[in-house]
Amino acid sequence: MLNRFTAPLLLLSLSFAAIAAEKAEGEAAQEAPAPSTAYAQIFAAKNRACGLTASGEGQCWGYDEQWELGAEARGSKGETCTGRAMCSRSALPIAGKLVFASLAVGEYGSCGATKAGELYCWGNNSLGSFATGWKGAKLPQLVELPWKPASLSGGAGQTCALDAEGRAFCWGANDTGKAGKRTGELCGKTPCSRAPNLISETLRFKQISAGGSHTCALAKDGKAYCWGLAILGQLGAPQKAEEVEVPVEVSGGHKFRLVSAGYVHSCGITEAGEGFCWGAGGARLGAGNATLGANSAVPVKVKGGFKLKDISAGVAETCAVAEDGSAFCWGANWAGQLGVGKAGAEVRAEPQQVAGGRKFRAISVGAAAACALDQAGKAFCWGAGNFGQLGAGRGTDLDKCGNPAIACALKPVPVVNPREEKKEEMD
Repeated sequence: MLNRFTAPLLLLSLSFAAIAAEKAEGEAAQEAPAPSTAYAQIFAAKNRACGLTASGEGQCWGYDEQWELGAEARGSKGETCTGRAMCSRSALPIAGKLVFASLAVGEYGSCGATKAGELYCWGNNSLGSFATGWKGAKLPQLVELPWKPASLSGGAGQTCALDAEGRAFCWGANDTGKAGKRTGELCGKTPCSRAPNLISETLRFKQISAGGSHTCALAKDGKAYCWGLAILGQLGAPQKAEEVEVPVEVSGGHKFRLVSAGYVHSCGITEAGEGFCWGAGGARLGAGNATLGANSAVPVKVKGGFKLKDISAGVAETCAVAEDGSAFCWGANWAGQLGVGKAGAEVRAEPQQVAGGRKFRAISVGAAAACALDQAGKAFCWGAGNFGQLGAGRGTDLDKCGNPAIACALKPVPVVNPREEKKEEMD
C-alpha cells in the first residue's frame, strides 16, 4: 500500500524537474505590471491557480490543456508552456459572468458554487469530480443537485462541499475513501463516486478541505475530522485500518478555526492561533524534523512561536500567514516554493519567512508553488512557474530552478490582470 501512494507523490514532486526547460518566446523581458484585481479568496492547485473577487468574479491562470481555466478561449492567445501545453501566464476571467461564492480548484477539473447556490463545473471530469458522467466541459456547465452548495473544496480527483446546514458531501475519485463510502463504482480503473456522498448523518461542519489522499473538515464545535488514507498519519489519529471512509476525530483535544488537507499531510490553526500539522513528515510538518519518513499520526506543533491566521498544506511543503501578516513556508524548496530568495535540494524543517517583507492575509499552496493575497487583496505567487501558474505575465523575466531548469520565482511576483497586460501591449 505504501508504494501505491508514495509513488504518485514522488512523481508529482519531481515531474516539474523532469521536463525540459521552456523555449524562449522571443519577447523582450519586461517588468511585470502591478496587479490590479483585488481578490477575496485565493486557490492554488497542481499547475494552476484561481482568485475570486468579493463581487464573485473568478479568474484563473496556469495550465489549460483540458480547459481547466474555464475561460472563453483555451490559453491566452494560443499561448503554450512547457511541453507546448496550452496555458495562460496571466489571469483569465472564468466564462459566463457567473457570480461565485466559492471555488473548488482540483487537480484535474474545477467547480464553482454561485451565490445563488448553483454548481458549475469545467475542465477534466475523468474521475467524476463534476458529480456527472460527462467526460469534461470546455466552459462552466450547470450541474443539477438536490441541495445547494454553499462552499467547495477540490482535491486530487475529489470535490467536496458544504450546504447551508453544514452537511458535508464529497464525490469523484474515491480510491482511498477520501470521498466517503465506496460503492464499487469505477471511473476507468479508479474507484469513484459520481453521485455526492453524505459524509456524516450527524456531524455538521463549517469548513472543508479536500486533499490528495484524504479530506479534512472542521465541525461547528471546533473539532477537526479527517477521512481517507491513514497509513501516513494524515488523519491525525492512529488507525488500524489503512483507509477510513468515515470521519475520524483529530486527536489531541484541540479546537481549531481552520484545517487544510495537503497531498499526504494536514495542518490546522487552533482557536488560540497555534499551528499544528500531522501526517507524512520529511520537513513538511514544520516541527523541526527533516528526516524523510518521520511521520506523525498525531498533531505536532509548528515551530516559531508566532500565532497564525492562515495555513495551507501542499505536496511537500506548507505555508502560513502570521497574525502580523508575515508569510512563512517550510518543507521542500527545489523550485523556490518557500519564497526565501533561493532554491535547492535542502529542505527546511522549520518556518522560513517569505522574502520581500510584504504583509499578507491569505495563502494557498499547490504543487511546488504558492500564492497569497496582500492586505489589499492583490495576488502574488512564487515557486514553479513552468505552466504559467505564477500568473506573472508573458513578459516577466523569471528565475530558473531545478535540473534541467524550469521557470520559477524565488520571491513573490505579482499576478497580472488580463486588462493590465493588454494595456502594457498598447503602450
